[in-house]
Amino acid sequence: MVKEKIPALLEESFTKEFSGFLSLEDNKITFTGTISNPFAFDRKRQIDFYYNQISLISTKKGILPKIIISTTGSKDVTIHSSVNYNETVEFTRKINQKISQLQNSSNNDTVNGTSSIILQIEELAKLKDKGIISECEFDEKKKILLNKII
Repeated sequence: MVKEKIPALLEESFTKEFSGFLSLEDNKITFTGTISNPFAFDRKRQIDFYYNQISLISTKKGILPKIIISTTGSKDVTIHSSVNYNETVEFTRKINQKISQLQNSSNNDTVNGTSSIILQIEELAKLKDKGIISECEFDEKKKILLNKII
C-alpha cells in the first residue's frame, strides 16, 4: 500500500530519462515512470527497492535534489527528486525510519525465537527427567533446536 509518493526522475543513461514517482510503501520503495521519447522500445520502468535490501540511502543537493539508494549486491541508483531539498530529506528520513523499524522487528523476532527455543529445551529436559524421553533423544532434539539459533 502506497503511504506517500514524490515526483521523480530516473536517468538510466544519457538518452534514457524516466519521469514518474518514487513511492513509499509498507515493505519497499518503488520508482514507477515512463520515458518521454515516443520511439523508445521500453517506455515504462518500475524498480522496487525492498527495505531489507537497502544498505544505505542518502540525499544530495543539486538543481534537482538526489536520492541515492545503495542496495546489497547491486550498484547505486540515483533518483532525482522533483520536490525541494527539504521535502526530499524528509522523504528520505521516512524511508530510513521504515528500514530501522524493519531491522528492530527482525531483532525482536530473533529474541522471541530464542526465548521460545530455550523454553522448548526446558520442556524437553522435564520430559527427560520424568523418563518420558531418553538422554539420547533429549540430546538429539536439543541439538536441532540449538542449531536454529546459532
